[in-house]
Amino acid sequence: MKHIGSLSWAMALSLLGIASLSACNAVANLRKGELNLDVGRDNGNSGNNNAQTQGNAGSSAKASKPRGNAPAELSDAEEANKRCQDWIDGNRKDTKELLAAQIHSLDEAKAAYDRWDKIDTTIAVHCETDCAVVKDANGESVPKCTFKNAKFQPLVDSMLDEVSKAEPQVLEKAIRGALKEDPKWARNKMFTLFRNEDRKPNEWLRGLAHDVSKAYDASLEQMFKANGGLGKKDNGEVVCVYSRNALPAGGKGHTGFATHFDGPGVIYVGCRLQGPANGQNGKILLYFNADTGPAERMLHEVDLGHSSAVGKTDWVTGKFSLPAGEDFAKTVHYTFDAQVIVRNVWNEQTILSSSVLTWHK
Repeated sequence: MKHIGSLSWAMALSLLGIASLSACNAVANLRKGELNLDVGRDNGNSGNNNAQTQGNAGSSAKASKPRGNAPAELSDAEEANKRCQDWIDGNRKDTKELLAAQIHSLDEAKAAYDRWDKIDTTIAVHCETDCAVVKDANGESVPKCTFKNAKFQPLVDSMLDEVSKAEPQVLEKAIRGALKEDPKWARNKMFTLFRNEDRKPNEWLRGLAHDVSKAYDASLEQMFKANGGLGKKDNGEVVCVYSRNALPAGGKGHTGFATHFDGPGVIYVGCRLQGPANGQNGKILLYFNADTGPAERMLHEVDLGHSSAVGKTDWVTGKFSLPAGEDFAKTVHYTFDAQVIVRNVWNEQTILSSSVLTWHK
């Protein structure tokens, strides 16, 4: 998933593709060489052909009449300019068509996601640039690139801006299109949106999260009821659930859970284990992690006691306040993960249950 933001970002990525330029030029030159061979081939018999031509001028003229005009040969610079322009035009075409597409099914949603992922914004692979590493205002080393053909600078700037602005519209449309058929798939795709650009206010993402949560929670509730308790999924899988209210003892009774929350407050967590706690051998711990930007960090850990003391229960609970941690003072939205683990005497850990919610300030 790409998050472009600005040309400078794309330029940074483009450094990774600079080496590909020589390969592209080699392919272009090879194609031209093949073309020249096809058009001008004489198979080493030019002398015989000349003699035959002098003796049979009429038939020679007829035989040598071209079947069509040979393609004009492009210079290296023209090839490079064409490659860059084709890339710009192709990205614009894909972006406009995806913005206009109607998405009403899971298959259409997946197809839109796949097509969006193929929109390539690595500049140096497609356009000739000169790049160097320089110091920015903060003294950090950053790449700075300029186009060898200056006319492409505004064209690429404009194209990247179009792609950047279209991204949330395209992805939200795909996620909503998949909700009825597969809310889990839609929710997983939404996680990526929460993990990126998490310090930018995003009201459309808040609305999307509530709608995804509503569809996903409904599917979970039906499953939990069928399987005899909160956190009990199909095929023996178990998960944690979350609520603004204390969850029932044993994970029975009224559900009242959610997978998305707004604003500060206490979140109650109930986690179903993969069997009775005393079937383990070690400390039972409830971890609270938050995923913001490129990092995931543990916010809190609750020691529930040794597995033998926790007993026969397969349901453990805890609570935590959100937002939490100094790093989240400016964070607008992030994903939050609860994990139940068992830690043995050798400090080895095994995850017994886990589940993620989304949170918006």
